[in-house]
This record gives sequence, C-alpha cells and structure tokens, in this order.
Amino acid sequence: MKKYLIVMPLLLIFLTSSVSFGQCSKELLKKACCSWETCLKSEHPAIVKSALIHVMWLYTHYPANDFSKISNQLDFLATNGATEEIKMISGLVKKYVTNQIDLSWMMDFEYEQIHIYFSMVSASINQNLVLK
Repeated sequence: MKKYLIVMPLLLIFLTSSVSFGQCSKELLKKACCSWETCLKSEHPAIVKSALIHVMWLYTHYPANDFSKISNQLDFLATNGATEEIKMISGLVKKYVTNQIDLSWMMDFEYEQIHIYFSMVSASINQNLVLK
C-alpha cells in the first residue's frame, strides 16, 4: 500500500506535466482526468485538496473536455467530504467546472497561494458558522 502511495503521485506528476506542455492527445487528457478522479476518491484530505486544484487547472486549460465523471465526484465530495474545507472547496470547484462561477483568475497564482486562498475562504466560512 505504501508503494502505491509513492508511485501514484509520481505518475500523476508525469501525466499532468505531459498535459501541461501545449496540446495533448485526447487519450492523454483522458488518462489525466481519470488519475485526478482517482485522487479525489483518496482517504487523505491533502491528496484530495491537491487534486481539486489540479482539476481546476485542467478545466482552465481544457474546458472542452468531458468533466462529467469528475463533476459527479465533486458533487459527492461537496456533501460527503472528509473535512469541511474539502466540502467547501469541492463545491466551489464544481461551480467552476459547470460554469456557474469564474475562478480562472486563481490560475495566475502559484500553487501554494491557491491553497492559502482556499484556506482563507474556509476559515471565513468556519468563523461565520461558529458565530451563528
């Protein structure tokens, strides 16, 4: 199992780095989507959170791709995510992938900054929940 946890992220890095260099084949894009969908099903919140940001990246660069399977997983996570933060981020990403909100401006940030932004939004939501 530990070997799988090491190999899977390396495979995902390879796939997404291959996808990031200009145009890619539909087959490679499909593999990348399947890989991130698998990560969205992980028991580890950090892997899920990272996958959510990578799904946003994929959608930003390949909006014509079919994201229906990922969208279904985002629906599931928005209600059944392991943490409140995962639920909140999943809901936002779902709205982005279904063109309900525009988060493409976030793709100008560095990867770590996107995590910080989501953490700030999550903290604000949690604070509002505590105050009520």
